Amino acid sequence: MSLKKEIKFKLPVLLLIPFFSWFFLHIFFVGDNQKFDQLALGEEVVKVTNYINNKPILCGSFAQLDKCLRYLKEKNFNKKILWIGNSQLNSVNQGNLDTTKTASHRASEYFYDKNIGLITFAAPNISFQEYSVIIDYLKKKIDFDIIILPLVFDDTREDGVRKSFLIKKEKNKNIQKTLQEISESKIILYLDKHIKWNDIRSAAQGKIYTFLYQSRNFVFNINPTSTRKFIKPIFDKNILSLEKILKKLKKENIKTILYVAPLRNDIKIPYSEIEYSYFKRHTKNLSTKYSSYFYNLENIVPGFLWGEKAGTKIGVDTEVDFMHFKEQGHAILGKNIITILNKLL
Repeated sequence: MSLKKEIKFKLPVLLLIPFFSWFFLHIFFVGDNQKFDQLALGEEVVKVTNYINNKPILCGSFAQLDKCLRYLKEKNFNKKILWIGNSQLNSVNQGNLDTTKTASHRASEYFYDKNIGLITFAAPNISFQEYSVIIDYLKKKIDFDIIILPLVFDDTREDGVRKSFLIKKEKNKNIQKTLQEISESKIILYLDKHIKWNDIRSAAQGKIYTFLYQSRNFVFNINPTSTRKFIKPIFDKNILSLEKILKKLKKENIKTILYVAPLRNDIKIPYSEIEYSYFKRHTKNLSTKYSSYFYNLENIVPGFLWGEKAGTKIGVDTEVDFMHFKEQGHAILGKNIITILNKLL
């Protein structure tokens, strides 16, 4: 086949591919409002963003951080506190998006009247390695007096730092883009403008991930009460990151509070008792070594203040939730953190 005929044959096919792709993705994914960063939450658990004076004090991504930092910068607080953690801090079982107050919101409100600013950064399944990245980034912008870090055994199974937590370095503007980069950029911009391509792509990726995640759990009969053993190489990397954080903050005279996060205890916990005890003992020893403040809050929220979350395997609608509690549980956690902070301030 001559080049001219080959182009004449292939060009219409190539032009039709995006439209067929759009049609398929639009039919299956557009209009689905599920947020895939809340895969393990479900309808019973609400992700909350709290405000004081119309400024967010609880952020869950680097894109929101400037707004949260504005809360600290626009008022001349005597002290500044950072609270970092996983979805336990910004998700409430049977909560209300508009009226529910998280533990961190209650603490922020309480200390606002004492001219002490407190903001929270919360992200799902956040690792100690990611704690380090966030702290390093925020310390360049705000001089914090106290940093609060919850200790969650599950999060020591998470490895690496998600791309959205990495600060992109500005590219050299003198480097000329290739024809492929220019064309891809223009096509994506065009598709996003006319058919919300990025939303469709994100939804498609989420659906595929959800299916694979639930399929794995179905095949291997994994459920919330399955024993989650630690993965030693990943556990060690996270513990090393935590130690580096404590060492660095001690050197900079920033007080650090470590607390074992609340865990549902009215049923068998999903950890090896030996490994979980080791985790608590080891982190407490690190706390002592680097002069931070250690508290075990794992049993402060009673069983009836926990609930259920979305099923994590095929054919299961809801499951026991070991991570997220009701608003009354947030009130208890908030009260405990306020008491701890009052001892240090």
